[in-house]
Amino acid sequence: MIEIIHNNRCSKSRQTLSILKDFKIEVSIIEYLKSPLTDKTLNFIFDNYKEDINNLIRKNEKVFKEQYKNQILSRENITKIFKKSPILIQRPIVIFYEKNEVLIGRPPGKITHYLKSL
Repeated sequence: MIEIIHNNRCSKSRQTLSILKDFKIEVSIIEYLKSPLTDKTLNFIFDNYKEDINNLIRKNEKVFKEQYKNQILSRENITKIFKKSPILIQRPIVIFYEKNEVLIGRPPGKITHYLKSL
């Protein structure tokens, strides 16, 4: 199963979703601003994202700058932040459950490159 953490108002998220569809991949869309991410999903993301988990945070958002900018953020802190302010979740995040892979689709070409390597 493949999921995309998606915000339809975001051009990068729309482009990434389009890439997945172009590759004929069935994808489950999670509109995280409407439906909060579950603990299970967050744990999978944190466990399988191979880069610094701080990259999963949208640091240019006003709420981040006002409330969290100078804090050292642990996984537990980030989980609480995402539950309180889901706007701070980077997007799009593509979850490849069967491959235990999590990628941020920024730039969207990153997803194209990954899919071509499969």
